[in-house]
Amino acid sequence: LLSTFPAGTGVAPRFSADGSRLALGGRGLVRMWDVAQGRVQWSATLKDGQDASSVVDLDPSPDGSRLLVAMGAGQAYELQAGDGAILHRLAVTSASVLTTARYDHAGRRVVIGDRSGVTTLWSPADGRTRELRQHVGEVRSAEFSPDGATVLTSGRDGTARLWDAATGDLLDTLSAHGNSMPEPPFRAAAFRPDGEAVLTGSTDGVIHETTLPLETRSPQQIAAILGCLVPWRLDGDEAAPASPAEAACSGNSGGAR
Repeated sequence: LLSTFPAGTGVAPRFSADGSRLALGGRGLVRMWDVAQGRVQWSATLKDGQDASSVVDLDPSPDGSRLLVAMGAGQAYELQAGDGAILHRLAVTSASVLTTARYDHAGRRVVIGDRSGVTTLWSPADGRTRELRQHVGEVRSAEFSPDGATVLTSGRDGTARLWDAATGDLLDTLSAHGNSMPEPPFRAAAFRPDGEAVLTGSTDGVIHETTLPLETRSPQQIAAILGCLVPWRLDGDEAAPASPAEAACSGNSGGAR
């Protein structure tokens, strides 16, 4: 046993990438523990008005220079990892309680989940935000793909969802599980390290691996398939019968998803 932290002072512990420091949360307080010396390097008090909400998640940046802090009262902070100074602060307007927060693999963007079912993309350097809204109920995990192009979220609604990290568009929904995803700090949706598949698990006790991309056909190919399967076309604002040419639809009947 190397160290013991009193109840309520070791919330959401996260090691730095090199393992030399351990970030610890509490009620309105973040501390950085020097592992080798066994002492507190610095502590920072984070209060919203007169109240001090609890830390719910911590994430060191990949280069170890910053620390991401998610607070229960809908506040997120980016701190200087060397001394705890506040670099940036975000009040998540959709949330009364945050659930999770993670950097992308370059340390430039942040994804934040909350109990209202909204996922927020945040760029601390310029303050830009974007909201992703599809989950019904609490967002329980959120992370970027290794290349930063996609965001994976999971929720109380038992689904995992894939989003375009640049536009915020919903790319696909994985609904293989019959039960909800586990509550934080447990995380049961993650990209495989090579980014070519996602693993999801839930309280149903089942793990699924889903290979990416889920859809490999172009929009034009999908439109051609749907045109052959749907016997209607738009004529102005009216639906009119459609009779696609048999030659144009040969080979296109193979099961649109």
